[in-house]
Amino acid sequence: MVWAHHRVRKFVRDKLPYAQVNSSNEVHDDIAALIVVGGGSMIDLAKDLRYERGNNIVLVAIPTVWGSGAENSPVVVLERDGEKWIRMDSGFLPDYRVVWRELMPFAPEKLLIYGCGDVWAHALEGMLSPLATRELQAEIANLIRRMLEVELNLDGEWYELSAQACAAQAQSSVGLIHGIAHVLEPMLPENDDGEKLGHARLCSTLLYPIMSYNRQASGKLEHTFQENGLAVEPIFTVLQELFESSDYDFILPFVHDNWKIILRNPSSRANSALVRQNSLDFFVEKRF
Repeated sequence: MVWAHHRVRKFVRDKLPYAQVNSSNEVHDDIAALIVVGGGSMIDLAKDLRYERGNNIVLVAIPTVWGSGAENSPVVVLERDGEKWIRMDSGFLPDYRVVWRELMPFAPEKLLIYGCGDVWAHALEGMLSPLATRELQAEIANLIRRMLEVELNLDGEWYELSAQACAAQAQSSVGLIHGIAHVLEPMLPENDDGEKLGHARLCSTLLYPIMSYNRQASGKLEHTFQENGLAVEPIFTVLQELFESSDYDFILPFVHDNWKIILRNPSSRANSALVRQNSLDFFVEKRF
């Protein structure tokens, strides 16, 4: 059985001669295998469905966009009752993941650029996490060197970089970027252009301010980069390229009004530099 995102449904139907469903509610209990073709949220829904049914369904995950790395992650992130609901278990891992580069043209280019930001957020927060071992830091440093060689454009190499960054980050933790994103995503209204700012777009915009905060608030960023043979400036050049000032100005009032909730978020508490109540001034005053 195949469950595909509406953007690619016709293409997938023509390529895969299996029964199609339009939602997870149509997935029957007695199916042997489910092929899910979509973004991170859709893949996480399929992972949770299969897990709740006792993992008796063979799950094949095919991402249409890169960024979340959900197809290679033991984590599910779902929105329930206006909040992000996060669980981690090896049983959530799909049985197979497939990179299908022919799907790339079906995704809006901006979504793929934001996906690059999500990959960078996973790599940097995973590497700088207090839970990261020296071995994991070295592994992610090698991944970052590869990421620096791939431009922020429609390059299918990001599918594999995304999967590896997510898998590596799952061995440590994320930080304030994800803390803010997880708190704000369910509550943000549409912007003036009528667009909802999704997870990857928030991560892309928050990367530069928050990594600048981490760099100034603690010597850990500089030390970790130096210890693993990474130069700071080329990485920050990429983060600046991903930064969207208009998106930042749009979310800043929501960051301000929900700062206490953000501070209590588990991801924020695992940030590489300690985040306090007065840390908000750094972001409001744009000291980056």
